[in-house]
Amino acid sequence: MSSIRQVGSKLIRATVPAQNANMQGLGAQLGQHGFKVIDFCKQFNDQTKTYAKDTPLTTMITLNKDRSFSFIVKPPKTAHLIKMAAQVCLRPSGCLLFTATLRDVERFSTKIASTLQ
Repeated sequence: MSSIRQVGSKLIRATVPAQNANMQGLGAQLGQHGFKVIDFCKQFNDQTKTYAKDTPLTTMITLNKDRSFSFIVKPPKTAHLIKMAAQVCLRPSGCLLFTATLRDVERFSTKIASTLQ
């Protein structure tokens, strides 16, 4: 996973759920370039085992002319971490219920700070 782009490589940005990459979501984006989507899905799912299932992760996929690929998985968005920590839910009345303790705020702020370093 080098940061150097090869001549003729293509960069694709996709939001992929952790541990749940599949052919249906990525087949159109990767398949049109002649890449084996199943290989990407297997590698991505193995690499994202540390995240909760279905956590949306921004992924930068580099597709090379020789049909190889590399990818970089970025940490979850701050908004998603806040929603998880605050246990945001939508009530049947349409009201948004938001509860978070100071400990929750500290927990996700340290997660965010660790990803920025």
